[in-house]
Amino acid sequence: MIFKCQGPGGSSHVIIAQAGLMTLLIVEADNINDAYLSASCAAYALGMPSHFAVSATVEEHLGSEGREFPTNDGHLINAGYFWIDRICGAGKAGRPLSDGEIIDLATQEDCLIAPAPHGMSAWCRNLEYQAKEKDIEVSHAVSIKRGSEVFLRFDDGSEYYSGFIDRNGRFNPETAPSDRIGLPVLRIGIVGTVEHHSYVNVAALTSLSDAAEQAAYDLDIRFISESEADLSGVLSEVYGILLPGGDAINAPLQIKIAGEARRLGKPVVGLCLGMQSMVTAFARSCEGLADATLAELNSDSNCISFEPVYSSDGVQIHTIGPAGFHFIKDTKLSGLFDPHPEVRVNHRYSLSGNMRPVLEKSGLFISAVRNDDGIVEVIELPQGSFFCGMQGHPEFSSKPGNPHPLLQSFLAEAAFCSSVN
Repeated sequence: MIFKCQGPGGSSHVIIAQAGLMTLLIVEADNINDAYLSASCAAYALGMPSHFAVSATVEEHLGSEGREFPTNDGHLINAGYFWIDRICGAGKAGRPLSDGEIIDLATQEDCLIAPAPHGMSAWCRNLEYQAKEKDIEVSHAVSIKRGSEVFLRFDDGSEYYSGFIDRNGRFNPETAPSDRIGLPVLRIGIVGTVEHHSYVNVAALTSLSDAAEQAAYDLDIRFISESEADLSGVLSEVYGILLPGGDAINAPLQIKIAGEARRLGKPVVGLCLGMQSMVTAFARSCEGLADATLAELNSDSNCISFEPVYSSDGVQIHTIGPAGFHFIKDTKLSGLFDPHPEVRVNHRYSLSGNMRPVLEKSGLFISAVRNDDGIVEVIELPQGSFFCGMQGHPEFSSKPGNPHPLLQSFLAEAAFCSSVN
């Protein structure tokens, strides 16, 4: 493999020395998020169709805590794989493979890229040994960060400039930072810690940055955690609040924030768990539903807002992958989506059928439902400040220059909020 280095704004030239030669490229980084990011950089640098191997050994070593990314073929893998899906195209992510399957796949492809975090050098050496037994050429690349710039260092010591990470954690391959000086600033609150949104749920902040760039805004992000002593004070300082997906342990704080933000007239957008928290907060304002909660928090409650989804034979269903949906009401969001919209999903719970009529009677719009199972996908409040959410993960569909319409609408409402405050 021959790589020519480049600096920000410079030209690049990357080639493979022998077309058709079976090559396994092992990419290592400090953590799996950076390894997956760097693997996508390598594929981008190669300028050719590249395939990726999600290692079952690597995924098992990392544990299930960060396994939040639903692939296009219905598997759940580490959230850092979002970068490969985003940079190299939907469908690149796939099921975790055994070492033997990785080697077999490498014999079928010109170039197979296998990412791994530092600390798994023994696995990398073993994979290299197996590859060489099959006459597969093996190359290595190590991800290096210098400030906000990302480089790949290869076996011969040469380096390739991969791209730039902006202050909100969004990676742009081969581009220098855009000039945000002089743009209007929107102060947005996001529930969670900066560490979580930098290394686990990277898609929420990245997709919000896509929408801000498209609308020519700069973002001032305020991360909101359980440690906030004055929640009302914090919410009064921001122009909009994003409630992300994630572990249900975050739901009590999100429910509290959704209710308080609605009282203050602040725009709120919810993604997956965030949408469930919004609906639950709204339910608690309805007559007879003050004790509404998620079954994931208290399955014994007699006032469940979101309940498990079961098959006809009583087995709980876990839906992972792309899901089509359609709007059943003409709303502020319905005209902004494609005629046949899809969203990536990862969930086991849906809006309670018993609670839905009460919520609708109280003013909540059930705007869109899934095509195959009728599960509620989009909710909105038609009156008052922006209060919209999706059961799926629209943040995984966002791309530079093509942000998701839900987040575009949210930022437009946040901008209006900033102009009147």
